[in-house]
Amino acid sequence: MFYRLTGNVFIQGDPKRRAVLPWCEPQRSARGADPLIDVHLVPFFQGSGKAADVQKLTADSILAAAGHREARIQLVSATLESERAAVPEGFRAERLLSRTVLDLHAFRTPRPLPLLFDVLELGASAGGRHYLCLSNADICVQPHFYAAVGTLLRRGFDCLIVNRRSVGGIEQYGSHGACAAVEVGKAHPGADCFIFPASWLGSLVRSDACVGAGFVMRSLIYNLVGRAEALLILEDASLTYHYGDDAPWSQGRYADYTEHNRQQAARVFSQLLESDGGAAAKLREFARVFNHRDVLDLRSRRRRWWSPLRRSPPGQPPGEPRRRSGNSP
Repeated sequence: MFYRLTGNVFIQGDPKRRAVLPWCEPQRSARGADPLIDVHLVPFFQGSGKAADVQKLTADSILAAAGHREARIQLVSATLESERAAVPEGFRAERLLSRTVLDLHAFRTPRPLPLLFDVLELGASAGGRHYLCLSNADICVQPHFYAAVGTLLRRGFDCLIVNRRSVGGIEQYGSHGACAAVEVGKAHPGADCFIFPASWLGSLVRSDACVGAGFVMRSLIYNLVGRAEALLILEDASLTYHYGDDAPWSQGRYADYTEHNRQQAARVFSQLLESDGGAAAKLREFARVFNHRDVLDLRSRRRRWWSPLRRSPPGQPPGEPRRRSGNSP
């Protein structure tokens, strides 16, 4: 089911959830050409063992889906110069990333993680005239991914955020990992695939958030909410999938990377609220629906970092901690 959450944000998900606003179709913009993804950007990295196997399956799924399209799509690997060997066959890598978050900030456990906006700018430089798709290196796509996205863009949505579905761990499929594509899987709250016009990038508020750590995409989400006229969040669609539900970035020794990304998201959020255009009004309305206390109050440590993207329960004011039962604190 599709719902309208705010004036410019729509959502697809559980039909039992109450819509904030009644459904109405987005206004179709007068585009000169059929909207389509012409650049798919993936930040592949040098991994070993299971990480390397998953990235291989990710690349294979994207190549297979792209092969079903009549229009050519540029598959681009946003990879560090030091990890050139990680670029999969079939992906372009004329330009490589030379900078990491360690060039800007110090962390307890040094990790050379690329900057999100360096990745996006590399994708935009590939020459796409229409839509840019960014997905994580462990996010596989279904064969119908590009066709489904094209259908939604033609309906008038100008930006899509796709939540993955989680299937079994890669070890459960033995040598037939690609069979995971036929599984229904389970819905997952993480946002790890974004489709938006490449021309928007120059108008977004840049952050120094780093890929490979928690909270990385939140600054991008706030930018897209402020920029879009009809943003669709796909919470429960069979378009992408992920092996297992591990979260290596959530380890305690990497907590300062997540905190860094949270601070970057808060800065972008504040800057957009102070803007003169329509972004501030869109974000304020979005804030009344989505609970993001831990971005606005960085001193709070009671909430898990991903909880802001979950809507407040009926009858509970947005921004307040989720009530617990019993004597739990």
